[in-house]
Amino acid sequence: MTRGQRRVWVAMEDLRLRRKRLAAGAVVGLVLSSASPDQIAWVWSGADPAHWKIFASDDGVIYTLATSVVGGLRRYYPDSGAQWFYVVGVDGAGTEITPHSNALRPNSVLHPENTIVLSSDGHGRLSWVLGHNYGWGLNVYRSDDGVAWGELYDMPDAGANGADESGVAGYFRLCQRDGLGNDIEPYSNAVHSDGL
Repeated sequence: MTRGQRRVWVAMEDLRLRRKRLAAGAVVGLVLSSASPDQIAWVWSGADPAHWKIFASDDGVIYTLATSVVGGLRRYYPDSGAQWFYVVGVDGAGTEITPHSNALRPNSVLHPENTIVLSSDGHGRLSWVLGHNYGWGLNVYRSDDGVAWGELYDMPDAGANGADESGVAGYFRLCQRDGLGNDIEPYSNAVHSDGL
């Protein structure tokens, strides 16, 4: 077997193993949440991984492995001074089998300072008022009907207090993002643009 043939065989074998793991019930919809300042919890659908890796960060940008917990567990009580966390599912061989969850600061979604009030001139020039600015910017989403929200549309700086999305009709909403670009809920109210 030549070196090129070996590379193809290895790639095909890796693809076969990935498909096998997915067919066995891959973890999907991994979402991290918090009900108190001293607890994080996560939900998912699909089979339990062998264990979870929990990563922690003081600043929401640089994460290190904090601990691993058994796959069936759904809660973790951090005892470190870290403020931000995310979770990854791992198989028995130690291979990460899920994308990482959203990053979250415990209890952050319950604080009233997370509110965002969005306004528009009706033509797509958006402005907002943040109850609290985490400093990583915003994720803007666009929708045709204000119900089904599409992919991330824009990522303005939160300190700018405005974005020009004129020329595009539809509804807009936004939320703050963490250091990895993930949404920090709650989302703002939705506003409409006529596209002019």
